[in-house]
Amino acid sequence: MEKIVLSKNHLRAIGSSLLIVEELLQEMEYVLNHPNDGVLSKMNDDISGETKNSTINTIAKARALVEELSLKYDLPVRNLNMSRFIESRKSKIWEILSGTSSKKLKGYGKFPQEHSTEFDNDIGKLLDITHQIKML
Repeated sequence: MEKIVLSKNHLRAIGSSLLIVEELLQEMEYVLNHPNDGVLSKMNDDISGETKNSTINTIAKARALVEELSLKYDLPVRNLNMSRFIESRKSKIWEILSGTSSKKLKGYGKFPQEHSTEFDNDIGKLLDITHQIKML
């Protein structure tokens, strides 16, 4: 296969797009192989075994093509440190929870005053626990 040379800007854009595609394919494959329920979500396994296998095979083809394209266009590989990955997720949790205080929910109507202190304390506890996740 002949490599195709593109500008750094194009490589960055293409690499970012294909990285997201790869992550979504990995997520789909993981869920198909390991359906998992959370506290606030339940995964209804409504896919037949035959369809699952076919989908997993198709995902494998897509992932193989992503790899082929990364070689063809000589896309840079991002080296991710697990600690940075976890820290970025912690930051995202902080961002979400910081916007979930009783005062910041006013766009959805007035939050019941009698519950606002307790609610804000509950969100604060979750923020505190999230802050305790340490990587370094």
